Amino acid sequence: MRMKNRLIVGAAFAAALLAGAAVPLGGAQATVVYSEDFNSALFQGSLYNQALGDNFNDKYTTVDLYTINDGIDGWHFTVAPGGLVGPTFVNVTTSGPVDGAVVLNENAGGGSASKTVTGLNANTTYQLSFLVYGDNRPGQTWGLNVKANSSILNLSGVDQLAGTNPGTIETLLFTTDGTGSATLVFLETTASGEASPIIDNVEISQTPLPSTWLMMLSGFVGLGFFAYRGTKKNSASLAAA
Repeated sequence: MRMKNRLIVGAAFAAALLAGAAVPLGGAQATVVYSEDFNSALFQGSLYNQALGDNFNDKYTTVDLYTINDGIDGWHFTVAPGGLVGPTFVNVTTSGPVDGAVVLNENAGGGSASKTVTGLNANTTYQLSFLVYGDNRPGQTWGLNVKANSSILNLSGVDQLAGTNPGTIETLLFTTDGTGSATLVFLETTASGEASPIIDNVEISQTPLPSTWLMMLSGFVGLGFFAYRGTKKNSASLAAA
């Protein structure tokens, strides 16, 4: 009987190890399935003439702003009705490869950047992540509304001195539709006269399926159950003797 119990416990333990082997090393590591860093020079239109001092932002200093070309890589940039200036392209390098980002100008009254990502798994949970920071108005606040299908994230921040804020990585979980699509919308919500949010490094990642963790958990539960059962039977046999 003890040998049988050991065999059962061993089988349960092996099942738990096999389930655990399906989990990536280091935990639930995400796999990036879509990314956009806005570094393509195609986003960059003509130089945008701004007032003196308006060519600074929190993350970098001495940068130039440009009008932004619509439709590049499937991204669309819109101006709210009555807005004077739409989203602009900021190139944070003065030489060498383009290092771009998108400024959702507050004076547009609600400038937006949007993209529909296709080819994902249908009805599946993914994670959206992106870098966000402000422009060049220290002490002023910026606001940003982010949508990924039906999931919504509202953000706000206070501008700092130029070059002092590297930005923060924000995340949002969402579920794709029945066709495996996800529509991303970044909408500026800052009050007029305040700061502007800047977005960069947009990524969509898929984490390991929850079923992997459930398999491992069920394996260890089974291990504990059979060990308890074997101990209980052995105690009963000793008592009977």
